Amino acid sequence: MIVGSVPFKARSMAELHELILKAQYDFEFQAGSNKRVAASGKRMADLFTPEVKDLIAKLLTIDPEKRLTATAALAHPWLNDAPDALDIFTEKEKDLILRDYRRLNP
Repeated sequence: MIVGSVPFKARSMAELHELILKAQYDFEFQAGSNKRVAASGKRMADLFTPEVKDLIAKLLTIDPEKRLTATAALAHPWLNDAPDALDIFTEKEKDLILRDYRRLNP
């Protein structure tokens, strides 16, 4: 979500499943997957701070007993300065969502 791509890249679904099950990923995945980033000339791996790499590693831990919980993830240092709420929709999108909601819930 940080760069608009996923950390697992494979040539087949079987290979993809194997990578996911083994938690084999890297931070240099598909530079072309995010046109804005690719146009900047930066390497994908350079976009990740040590804190976000730590968070991702802890979220992708294979053993569920050792994997971060949602509560622990929200308390991770990388999210310390994150706003409590994000306004991700434009006013036009909000109006459209509201109209659809009202149409479906008279």
